[in-house]
Amino acid sequence: MNCNGFHPEDLPRVLYFLGATGPTGPTGPSGSGTGTTGPTGPTGDTGPTGPTGDTGPTGPTGDTGPTGPTGDTGPTGPTGDTGPTGPTGDTGPTGPTGDTGPAPTLTIGDVTTGAPGSDALATITGTAPNYTLNLTIPQGPTGPTGA
Repeated sequence: MNCNGFHPEDLPRVLYFLGATGPTGPTGPSGSGTGTTGPTGPTGDTGPTGPTGDTGPTGPTGDTGPTGPTGDTGPTGPTGDTGPTGPTGDTGPTGPTGDTGPAPTLTIGDVTTGAPGSDALATITGTAPNYTLNLTIPQGPTGPTGA
């Protein structure tokens, strides 16, 4: 006898024979009660970060923002090279004929002798219509003397 008062020899002897499995029966009705939910288990460790996904498509362009303030004027840059001369323009029309001015008066002023071999020189002084002509004439070579 064992400690529970169970005697294996008191059990009837049963022989089992296994045959083919029969078809599954219909599902029984659901139970009418609800059980209590058990306690929440501990949160596991965070897993490793997955690979970066593909870049998504570009979104639409947003509205243009307001214009910012105008900045200070920068320093003047260096003057560039002079460009080529352009073509000569057409000749303009002839202007009207002006009034006839007063006839000039020319007076001979100083006439001096310059050094031999120097250049002749003429200067005009005065204001219209009265002018003075001053002359410097170089000295010529000395001629032969007669005996």
